[in-house]
Amino acid sequence: MDKIILAYDEDDADAGSYYKGCADHLVSLITSNCHFTFISKRNLNFVYVDQVLTDISEHNFLFFAYSHGEKHQLSCGLGHYLSCSSDLNPFNNTFFYSYACLAGNNFGETLIRSGCQGFFGYKNVVNHYSNHESLFIECTNYGIKMMLQGDNAVTAERKMKENYEEVADNLSGMLDFVAAELLDTRDALIRLGREDFKLSELGEYY
Repeated sequence: MDKIILAYDEDDADAGSYYKGCADHLVSLITSNCHFTFISKRNLNFVYVDQVLTDISEHNFLFFAYSHGEKHQLSCGLGHYLSCSSDLNPFNNTFFYSYACLAGNNFGETLIRSGCQGFFGYKNVVNHYSNHESLFIECTNYGIKMMLQGDNAVTAERKMKENYEEVADNLSGMLDFVAAELLDTRDALIRLGREDFKLSELGEYY
């Protein structure tokens, strides 16, 4: 059975609702019979995550992360749960998709050097507006939605950026501040790894 690890910080005081919304939306996109490992709340710590990775390391998997981030790590209220100094060898021949500020810098690059086939993340600080949460969630997961429909990584990246632009254009003149944030998030998006990578190389995630 194809495996997915889904980490999200639903207890975060500022963005917990958003992170959980992204996670729930992702689950709704997966129509195949996959095995999910959910990591949230008190389990979102480096000890528990390391054990999950150890247990799954002999399998191909997808890893999704919706939480805070820094250049070298992913973090939550309990501290970091994945970092450049972690054992990232379990990510060899996997795919990583994240919404976390700054993690597209050193952390994403370290994942790729560890054999991860593809990474989507953000190189700058990104934000959302809670009053328009559903718009941002749809945009956040648009890239993986396209890959689930068969697109390779670089095509999904292009379509994801185009979607940010389309949604922002539709808001222009009415909610310019929301449109501006969406465009900033588009500009912060970064894809690393193989351009031609497809999810079908790792399993049937459709």
